[in-house]
Amino acid sequence: MTHPIAVIYDADGNELSDGRRNWAGFYLTEILSRAGLPFDEIARPLKRSELNDRQVIVLPWSMNLTDDERESIASVVESGAALIALGGTSGLDGFVGAEEKWELQETYLTALHNGHPVTRGLRSNLHCWEGRRLRSTTGGVIARGVGAGDTIVEAEPGKGWSLTIGPDLLYSILLIQQGHPVRPAIGPTRIDAIQGMALDLDRDRVPVPGEEETLAFLEPIADELRTMILRAILWGLSRTGTTVPLLWYWPDGKPAIAHMSHDSDGGDPEKAWSLLEMTKEVDIRTTWCTMMGHYDRSFFDAVVAHGSEVALHYDAQTFQVTADERKPEAEHLKWGLEEMKLQLEAVFNASGQPLTTNKNHTLRWQDRLTFFAWCDELGIEVEQSRGPNTPYTNGFPFGTCHPYFPMDDDRPDGDDFQVMELPLMVQDLNRRCSMNLAQLFADRVLDHYGVAHYLFHPGNTDGDPVRAGLRGIVGYLKDRGIPWWTAAEVNTWERARRRTTWTPGEAGWSLKAESPLPGATILVGPTEDGEVERYGFRFREQVVDLAAGETVEVR
Repeated sequence: MTHPIAVIYDADGNELSDGRRNWAGFYLTEILSRAGLPFDEIARPLKRSELNDRQVIVLPWSMNLTDDERESIASVVESGAALIALGGTSGLDGFVGAEEKWELQETYLTALHNGHPVTRGLRSNLHCWEGRRLRSTTGGVIARGVGAGDTIVEAEPGKGWSLTIGPDLLYSILLIQQGHPVRPAIGPTRIDAIQGMALDLDRDRVPVPGEEETLAFLEPIADELRTMILRAILWGLSRTGTTVPLLWYWPDGKPAIAHMSHDSDGGDPEKAWSLLEMTKEVDIRTTWCTMMGHYDRSFFDAVVAHGSEVALHYDAQTFQVTADERKPEAEHLKWGLEEMKLQLEAVFNASGQPLTTNKNHTLRWQDRLTFFAWCDELGIEVEQSRGPNTPYTNGFPFGTCHPYFPMDDDRPDGDDFQVMELPLMVQDLNRRCSMNLAQLFADRVLDHYGVAHYLFHPGNTDGDPVRAGLRGIVGYLKDRGIPWWTAAEVNTWERARRRTTWTPGEAGWSLKAESPLPGATILVGPTEDGEVERYGFRFREQVVDLAAGETVEVR
């Protein structure tokens, strides 16, 4: 049997406004897999029979469909299905109540109907790139874009429903998360991931409520664009009277997870022991990102005994700022795969622990995606360097609070990396960030069902203000029922979720797990009689403990 949701892909990818080909549209697979939704992928050329029994059809970008393909889609939609066209109309001008005008390079969306199920409650400026400018013909305009005219148009062709979004949301999400290439450093220069940021310091930061003189990346813009896509699909299901199951992000129905990491800068063992005792006091497990040469085996053993994680803190920044006459003795701290491998082996030998998580010292970065390939080669499964390294970039400078698998969108079909990115929000509360702002970031993570990642350096937690900040944010999230996990725990959970399989049947669905998933939360909806609300829609909730190889029936 087929899944009600079908995504249509084209191996040729999409042509951007500058003439380059790009495969960012394939990232929809990552978004739907992360959301736990069952769906089928259909490769062009499209056959009419492949659309039988589909309730929601998604076009990830504006495609050059043939006449037969357009007629097949139109026939299914007019008979009662829903169509979601992203990045333009795919040649279905008129049928979807809108027509394409010309290429779009960049815009900000403004919702005209903030009560609409797709745009309700979104707070950010919805910064977008690429796609097509639209003009409504017979459809209702849901949003417009700065300098772009109509950007979201809703229509009811025949018995069906369509939603056309002009901007290329998938390209925009990837661009925000993965950024631009970072050039190699010249001279004693600090260089980090922020230098490749796609978001704009002037236009994408906003005043912080309660401290209006402070600007921050307060809203996770990529997550808001992701929310629009997921809501469009859920609204399409609702319009067609279709319910589907989804495997929720977190166990036991939790809306989000909290995570704390520590970077060993300075390597002071006394401060490290003090911070470890503090994590015991507040009863959380954390991830210790450790430089080569820092700490002894007794400390690492104590970290593991507490249930916390030993990780790598790859240092390729110290060499950059070392005086020329001392550079030879710091050769092992250069940016490079072999240097990273050397440091990984050194920390492994010192700790006796397998290392699957890394955060770069000073969030050092270079090129665009090369470092993800290094992580794959070295067996690093979680990367944490995408985040703010200065107070003026606090929050969501890469637009997301969700763990995600990066994608090489410049290659055919968009090759996926195996390493998972776990973005960082802020460092050392009451030193680089107020408690008010840290709590606002936590609230946004709860709104978007992600991971609230806070970094505390042992070297900065010897003072009362930062220690108070640590206690305060732990309590704030615990009071909201949010558990604190290590990066390894997030990694194990998410990879186990991705190894599940939904199978539709005559009487319902079955979910098979390859790995254990205790507290797996299954939502069924959208449905008016649901007891929980997610993304603005109601769902029935079922919590089950899934063993490896176990299958559960869902109705």
